[in-house]
Amino acid sequence: MNAMTTGRALIALAMLATSVACVGTGEQSDCSKMCDTLMRDCTYEAYPTTESCLQGCQYNADNGGDVAGQKACLDEATADDSCDTFAVIECENAYGATGEPSDDGEDDAAE
Repeated sequence: MNAMTTGRALIALAMLATSVACVGTGEQSDCSKMCDTLMRDCTYEAYPTTESCLQGCQYNADNGGDVAGQKACLDEATADDSCDTFAVIECENAYGATGEPSDDGEDDAAE
């Protein structure tokens, strides 16, 4: 049973590392800081776990979101420790995913 528990822990750690490793260094730092604020300081209920918050941030980064802009907006929205849900949502609306894939340097055009 102990080996099974250790195996599950390793799988969970690998999944978390994979989701975080996909984000660029600056984005990773911004995502971690945003999720710390949302999960620890604001106890934001949109994300049940820190891992889901990091995955949401990765989704935004992959789909045209401005992670640095969203972090700056969130910092401003929570500067007075209010954690105003409406302000947090406005930051998501202004800087979150746009539906456009991020430019990863690959040419997807087939000609």
